[in-house]
Amino acid sequence: MKLDIEKILKENNLPERCIGCGTCRTQHEGNREIVCPSFLDRSFLDYTLQGRMQVYRALRNGELEWDEDVAEMFSYCTLCGACAEQCYLNDEDAWKPIRAYGAEILQHIRFELQDKNLGPESGEVLIKSMRNNDNPYTGSRKMRTRWTKEFKDTPVKNLNKEDAEVLYYAGCTPAYNSNNRCIAVSTVNVLNKLGIDFGYLYDKEVCCGSTVRRMGVENEFQRVAKKSLETFKDMHENHGVNTIVTACAGCFRCFNKDYPDVEGYEDYIDGIRVMHLIDFLHEKYKAGEWEPEREVNMRVTYHDPCHTGRHLHRYKEGTGDEDQSYSLYDQPRELLSAIPGIDFVEFERIRRDSLCCGAGGGVKTDYPDFAVNTSKRRVDEAEEKNAEAIVSICPFCHTNLNDGARAANKNIPTLDLVQLLDRAL
Repeated sequence: MKLDIEKILKENNLPERCIGCGTCRTQHEGNREIVCPSFLDRSFLDYTLQGRMQVYRALRNGELEWDEDVAEMFSYCTLCGACAEQCYLNDEDAWKPIRAYGAEILQHIRFELQDKNLGPESGEVLIKSMRNNDNPYTGSRKMRTRWTKEFKDTPVKNLNKEDAEVLYYAGCTPAYNSNNRCIAVSTVNVLNKLGIDFGYLYDKEVCCGSTVRRMGVENEFQRVAKKSLETFKDMHENHGVNTIVTACAGCFRCFNKDYPDVEGYEDYIDGIRVMHLIDFLHEKYKAGEWEPEREVNMRVTYHDPCHTGRHLHRYKEGTGDEDQSYSLYDQPRELLSAIPGIDFVEFERIRRDSLCCGAGGGVKTDYPDFAVNTSKRRVDEAEEKNAEAIVSICPFCHTNLNDGARAANKNIPTLDLVQLLDRAL
């Protein structure tokens, strides 16, 4: 069901109800560290949910003009949602409207920026690539399938020609970013080792649309999302697909939280389960269908991606009830801990309070220094834990955290969990 943000703002008296208390900046459990990446980087209240709500109120009331300075303030945000998670503003029945909708309101403002031609100029190359090549990486359509050459002796099924129960949706980052190709390769290795009947769309796969939606380019998101949904329905009806699996946190979040905003979504997706690879593997692990056997001797910590964590929280309207059951918090930790030889230690900021890697919301494209500065903070935390590696389940986190480690000249790589599972099978 599509969110009507204007209706939500009116019914909940937002952004006026924000009292500017500042609780959105720091976590309420543990050591009360700052959780907002842009506030960590800029140290001005304008770069917090507190400040942005006050400015947005003034814009809506005509007290401020929309201009490039205002646009930069709203664009300099990873849309991680950590701020909204910390908001304790509530009415008499404990309903917390900003916690439920804060991240969506910030994204809605991105739509307004695009309508006023105030989006970051650096994003234009990305948007053009989406329109011309159905990906944000400026690569040709033919380049999307280059990673499959790793399997030339035992090709991955082509679902345009063959049938399979599971559709593996690789996503753009593993396909176009050479440093992330290992995620797609390990995914195929693991699925093969477990005897899963799966296939790939090859050049029929297009971007999920997550990046352009975070940037506020709604028409482009709707175009690629509908194109994907039409393909998924065709695969279900004509090629036996009943499950779509992706190892990309951004794609997974987009399919589950953004695609319902596409007209006809329920009809397109009827009869199809959409799962993150780790949830898919965890389900089979809990059913006793497989278990890691080989030792991987390494001390690691786990980074919760925003897309598989707080972005998937759901809130019962009119109450303070928060449902975290859709988020992937326990599954990756259980699989990681099941690998023989793994010494697992937690970060301080985890689960709903996890510090964003710094790459989301278009920031990696528009403000690369900000993105890397944030990832360096996470790498520093890993070093404090004496971790040899950071483990995550998001290709974008994989990219940015590794960029941060290189920038900090620290030998603490980020690995995708599927890479470790590949080693352990």
